[in-house]
Amino acid sequence: MSKKSRNQMILGTKIVNKFPRSLWYSTFVLVAFLIMMNGINIPNIIAASAGYTGVIPMFTLDVLPGYSPAYLAEVLSTYGEVGRRAYATSLMTLDMLFPISYGIFFALLVRRVYLNINVPVGMVNAMIAMPLLSMVLDWIENSTFVYLISVYPVQPLAVAQFVSFVTLVKVGLYALTIISLVIGSVLMWKQRTRFHEEDKQITPS
Repeated sequence: MSKKSRNQMILGTKIVNKFPRSLWYSTFVLVAFLIMMNGINIPNIIAASAGYTGVIPMFTLDVLPGYSPAYLAEVLSTYGEVGRRAYATSLMTLDMLFPISYGIFFALLVRRVYLNINVPVGMVNAMIAMPLLSMVLDWIENSTFVYLISVYPVQPLAVAQFVSFVTLVKVGLYALTIISLVIGSVLMWKQRTRFHEEDKQITPS
């Protein structure tokens, strides 16, 4: 298979070819903006300005590798009415943008790292799909949290178990994406080193 044919089979090729630089720039700017906002704890600032005084930060559940229905109920209870309202607002605004930014950014990054590495196309496409799937799961998680907040204090056990599983898979896919990037970076470095050594051997002294 030629290099051109292989590249055409990699996920997202047509989109990347159509928006080669603007896609990278816009995604990077959005990622940087949202990381900055999370770095200064905008959701917590919003909650505090609304009157929330609890000890559990906003988005505590979102980053855990799963949790029990009892802990989910405890967090929502600790938030109180004001905290739950602020949490729901953040989920449906800021946290709808963040998955888009990291999903597209990491998909582009994985694609770029593995583009010229001798790895089966199917495996490359699976790795590109991981952050995109994580993005979709994040939206499902957000929507489920908002539903649980809307029916509080009723907490359907099946729904609580479902959202815990979604969070677990989301975090797992994100971790696998980071691992794939680390492995890909090492492979890319080794490949470039090998090509450089081969060029030195071919070049006459």
